[in-house]
Amino acid sequence: MRLILRNIGGNLILLLPLGFLIPILNKKYKKFKNIILLGLGVSIGIELIQSIEIFTGIVRARVVDIDDVILNVLGIIIGYWAYRLLLYLATKLKMSFLYNMLA
Repeated sequence: MRLILRNIGGNLILLLPLGFLIPILNKKYKKFKNIILLGLGVSIGIELIQSIEIFTGIVRARVVDIDDVILNVLGIIIGYWAYRLLLYLATKLKMSFLYNMLA
């Protein structure tokens, strides 16, 4: 059970900061569709690198799994929602310094 929770939590948390920070740094990723595509690309890239490591024998203890991709994308979505929530609160509470930083 501990290993399952660690795997799920780790994969969710892995891309969560990316979902929060990328919309701040790049206007292109302020759209939900773009952030999902970014999450898919990064996550599939990670899994491809892991499969290459397994194939070449560099690492043997890894497993390539579609669940990791799904959880990574969910993590980036949660990070994006946190960004949108903070942006909404900054607007509603008239916190212009925070809004200017996020928008």
